[in-house]
Amino acid sequence: MTSSLHELEKTMSQLWLNRQTRDWLRFEHSEEPAELAQLNPEIVSKLDRKGAAVYARSLAYELQDMANCIFPYCAKAVGEDWDDIVADYYKHHPSEHFDFNQICVHFSSYLEQHCGELLKKMPYLAELADYEWLEQAKAEEGTRIERAPNIAITGLEQITEYFPVVNQTLCIRRYRYPVSEIAINFEERKRPKKKFAAKSCLMAIYRDADTHHPRFMLLGEASAAVIEAAQEKPTLYQELLKLTLSLTPELQPSEAVLQFLTLVDELHKDNLFVGSHKKEVMHVI
Repeated sequence: MTSSLHELEKTMSQLWLNRQTRDWLRFEHSEEPAELAQLNPEIVSKLDRKGAAVYARSLAYELQDMANCIFPYCAKAVGEDWDDIVADYYKHHPSEHFDFNQICVHFSSYLEQHCGELLKKMPYLAELADYEWLEQAKAEEGTRIERAPNIAITGLEQITEYFPVVNQTLCIRRYRYPVSEIAINFEERKRPKKKFAAKSCLMAIYRDADTHHPRFMLLGEASAAVIEAAQEKPTLYQELLKLTLSLTPELQPSEAVLQFLTLVDELHKDNLFVGSHKKEVMHVI
């Protein structure tokens, strides 16, 4: 019986990504691990174990190194159990994409689904993993940022006739923990603290249209609501101003308008908004 390419891929990935089968490949007289029973016996019987062991060691090193590079703060948080967690993740989520880096895309959800005891000790860990993954993802994202004309939004005419264009790489995260503070803590301290109090954190994560580098920006509730409304569909500045007024009832209208115009200017300067389009005018014939 001829093995299919799919069976070959499945067998080799399980041999390479499983520590017990990697050890069996390396040591000729070692006892067969139970995991071998799940593999195609025809393929296993024809294996060049020494050659396969070389590939397995190299792949295991590359995979571990990649996780260390993408999730350095998670690695610091977890400590000595990190290598085992990474190895177990790869068993649950072998590569499904031609871009090898994409193998880590499910790591945050893996922590939530399979690392309950660890999250009891560090409940922020899955969010920290998402934060770190997004930095990698935005750096490599292929989405093209389409700019629009840069119109100064300073008065009634612009507010009623134009709408902002949102940076096409932008996503907003609502974290339960202050992940940016946690990341700084792990970056700056050789012995970072492991416990953090819950504190909601609203963050814009995107690729800068000028530098093409990933950027992280903390947001307030009103700012996030304005951005999300503009991101959902083309929305005139006039409608975004009304939204701002409804979300800041404690401010005088004139003060809220000034605050809105300042916000719009900042969003353009920071490349969350990448220009403005004029609404289409319907001519009645």
